[in-house]
Amino acid sequence: MEFESTNTSIGLEDGNLCYYEPVDYTRFLLVIVGGTPFALLGLFTNSMLLFLYGKKRYIRAPQLFLAALALFDICICALYLLLFSVDALALYCHMEPLWLMWHYYCLPLFTVSRIVQMSSAYLTVVSTVDSHHYRLWCTLTVVALSTALRIVTYWEYELLAANPDYNRIYNLYFINVIQVFLPFVVLVIFNVALVNQIRKRIRLTRLFYLLLPFRSMISTNLIDASYTTIAIVTTYLMCNAYSFIIGICEQLAQHWLKNPDSSSNDFYTISSDVISLLFMYNSVLRLFIYCTCNLQCKNDILNMLHFGRSCVSHRNEPTTSL
Repeated sequence: MEFESTNTSIGLEDGNLCYYEPVDYTRFLLVIVGGTPFALLGLFTNSMLLFLYGKKRYIRAPQLFLAALALFDICICALYLLLFSVDALALYCHMEPLWLMWHYYCLPLFTVSRIVQMSSAYLTVVSTVDSHHYRLWCTLTVVALSTALRIVTYWEYELLAANPDYNRIYNLYFINVIQVFLPFVVLVIFNVALVNQIRKRIRLTRLFYLLLPFRSMISTNLIDASYTTIAIVTTYLMCNAYSFIIGICEQLAQHWLKNPDSSSNDFYTISSDVISLLFMYNSVLRLFIYCTCNLQCKNDILNMLHFGRSCVSHRNEPTTSL
């Protein structure tokens, strides 16, 4: 799933604004009220996670994935504010200087947003597999491949003008499969496997609790990590389900999304904003998932904020992992 481009029609001629599509009140409320406060909250919460898990000593630890996801989530929330909030505010309030500023930075930032979103999706997949080796290389590989596949967005308008089939072949089929369908299907499969795995761990924990309390504590930490992973994947799937459905419609039932003149209908336009909102919400929820599913992470954050003393020994390093 990815940020959908706004419904603004961009055009400049000799430095002057020549045409733009006004924002109606529904979209203004959706973006400014439904999205902007949560994007600001996501910037704050994910900055906390990056500060907590972005330390140098975690560069080869499980926390590396958490730090990388937090960094991507910060980018997603910041990009939402710059690409959607500024656009909606400028157009609805008829602030031409602000809209012109948005116009000059929107294309490079939109390219970055697509790279970040693909990186975030596949880092979620990689972290779910829970590779205990080469975490740094896995992260760098995901970012490099995502950049290679999505950097072409910067030249998308020129490619569309030169090759009308570009959108249908590359965006509609290739990118939808690579960025939407494949991660969705893989994460569904891994989520089912994790649910079965956690059931086995719970049974083992009960046995170890009776026999070896220390082993029981280790198993409990593993269960916490499994709960965290399941919650992250489930949230990702829920926030991507609508994009998954719209992606199917784009390939199999485009007439549901288009007007008779082939322009996007109101449903498709609103859906693009809803998809972007859901993707951003997925980033905002990350810290709350960690605190709910993992006691160690909750204590780490409370200690960092000085809201209370941890009930876990301060000698323990954060054990949250994906």
